Amino acid sequence: MGRASYKGLALIALAAILWGCSSASSTAPVLDASGMHALNWLFDHRASFLNNPNTCTDCHGGDLRGGISKVSCFTPLFNGMACHANGPSGHPAGWRDPGLHGAAAKAQPGIESGFSSCQSCHGGDFRGGIAGVSCFTASRATGACHVRAGVSVNAPHSPLPWRTYPTPTHTDTVDDAAGLNAAACALCHTMGANLRTPILATYAAGQAGCFNSTLCHAVMSHPAGWAQPANHGAAAKSNLTYCQQCHADKPLGGPGSNPRFNVQLGRLVDGTNRGCEVCHAPLAAHPRVLQIPALFGAITTLNPIGTPWYLHCKVSPAGFDACNRCHGTNLDGVGAAAGATGCTFCHKSGLPNTLLNCTSCHGRPPSGTVYPNAALAHAAHTTLNVADICGECHYGLGSITLDHFLRARNNTTSLQAGAVLFGSFSQTGGLSPVFTATNLQCTNVYCHGATLAGGANKSPRWNDTAYLTAAGCGTCHGFPPPNAVHTGFTSSTVCKTCHPHVNAANTGFDDPTKHINGLIDVVVGAAHVFPYPGSVHLSAAGTAPFSGCTACHTNGSTIGVYPVAAGTPPDCRGCHTKASPGNSCGSCHGVASTSALTAGRPNGSAFPDISGRHSNPHSSFACSLCHGTNGTGNTSHGPSNRTAHGDANVIIQFTGEAAAMNFTRNVPGNGRGTCTGNCHGQTHSGFTW
Repeated sequence: MGRASYKGLALIALAAILWGCSSASSTAPVLDASGMHALNWLFDHRASFLNNPNTCTDCHGGDLRGGISKVSCFTPLFNGMACHANGPSGHPAGWRDPGLHGAAAKAQPGIESGFSSCQSCHGGDFRGGIAGVSCFTASRATGACHVRAGVSVNAPHSPLPWRTYPTPTHTDTVDDAAGLNAAACALCHTMGANLRTPILATYAAGQAGCFNSTLCHAVMSHPAGWAQPANHGAAAKSNLTYCQQCHADKPLGGPGSNPRFNVQLGRLVDGTNRGCEVCHAPLAAHPRVLQIPALFGAITTLNPIGTPWYLHCKVSPAGFDACNRCHGTNLDGVGAAAGATGCTFCHKSGLPNTLLNCTSCHGRPPSGTVYPNAALAHAAHTTLNVADICGECHYGLGSITLDHFLRARNNTTSLQAGAVLFGSFSQTGGLSPVFTATNLQCTNVYCHGATLAGGANKSPRWNDTAYLTAAGCGTCHGFPPPNAVHTGFTSSTVCKTCHPHVNAANTGFDDPTKHINGLIDVVVGAAHVFPYPGSVHLSAAGTAPFSGCTACHTNGSTIGVYPVAAGTPPDCRGCHTKASPGNSCGSCHGVASTSALTAGRPNGSAFPDISGRHSNPHSSFACSLCHGTNGTGNTSHGPSNRTAHGDANVIIQFTGEAAAMNFTRNVPGNGRGTCTGNCHGQTHSGFTW
């Protein structure tokens, strides 16, 4: 047979193939005159293949890897069109797993993703289509599809509520710009149809979308910075129901419903953690915060990572609506979520939404016999004029502190270690008070006369109910105090004459608020706090004869003594060693003067009046050039608080032209030293003061 004959046979065979592929009465592939598929063949070829897969093998080969067309059906991409990377062999093994086909259906719509890709084969209503396989079949050999209790749910998603992790949820569905996925939802839910509880009151027309009021939701988004606890936390505590609608597995449950806030929304997924549990402890949509995924950026936590929610008491006590979701309808733990205790586990006296202001745990003050409501001496302290009487002995341990929370959670009936920490008032006068838990004894406490002379028992025991019985006023201080001001007085002297808050019988107080208040309350003179440095009493003392001071203090004619014993008012001349007060700076050093350049400029040989170089060559410079702001009027200037001053207490603070200078003190006590540096254009190198 000649070559022409072979060519003729080949042409006849090719024509037969083309005729077979082009027959209008068959489901064979349709080719144009050039042997190419029609433009819409990318979508239409599915029906042809499903009807008769062999029609494709004529051109693409028996293995569909090219054949005479040289176009493999296993090509991921051809001329910009997506094909089958794994071949047109139907869905992969295990496709009925919701984790596979569900994830693909909810993804960004494409050739093989999005609900529209399912509709191409299973029909626009998902009831079979060209594939002849309904998404609502209860009797398939491989198992039922989208049914509950053997009955179809009539929707291409899992049975309601389609929200609960770890099953696929509608919150993972891509809200694509073209609205293709939303269009699948619109088959059932246009304008809120078929919803158990519609969210919107009014709906909009137009292209279906997840957040445009056409289906279920209106515009929904949180403002920038919402991940910050100060923002979303405040909103959750004020209205947890608002958060629960989207973030909880039980979106509509009220008190006692025990919702779990683990619904995956947007970026609320990190490993095995979902929803609020991405940051918060499991089963709790409130602190503790256990971790913060890096994708949230810089987050300012209200407390360090891992800190329990000890500030839960700041939730409004009017209802604790956020708490009764999980801690029992009545906050008593009955029917509570796993790990959620009733409030009465800590609040032993009753529920904190009815017993307010500490009384859910103990009386105010404590009035019972068992910790934490042990009365002991609490009531005896309630009349003291102390701003925070509870905090004075339990400093930093009160309500809304972590320590307070942890002690309550320990749930003991006996005193716990470290329950007493003294505040600043108890330390008045520089004291360091101590509480010994083994015998309940307070020692070295300002409130019990530690800074006063005399006193029969300055170290009371908290359980001593007869503490003041034996000595009365003489318990904490002398009665009368053993100091010069009270010379000649006896216990029969009427204290009220000078101290009007004391009663006439010397057995108590007409005004208890004046007792232990940090002041010496006298009818003459000006009562003052201690310590009382010159910077404070300078203006209060007034002018000679200083009647505001001499009711308690003497103002002698010779140098006095300082410091003095506790409870003894010092003589004014104990500090004003050169002259009586009232002589400006000259009462301690230099001479009295109204000139800033001459007043008090040292001119003697003993501290604090050592002349040194104060006058020569510095007579034209103010004291502040070398002493800065540490002169008269500064609390560091002069002796105070029962502490005498020496040369070592003099502060050198160069200012102005002398700012670059340095001073090295020689032997402390002689007032001398050396200056180096540059001042007013003159270089100092080891100049001796």
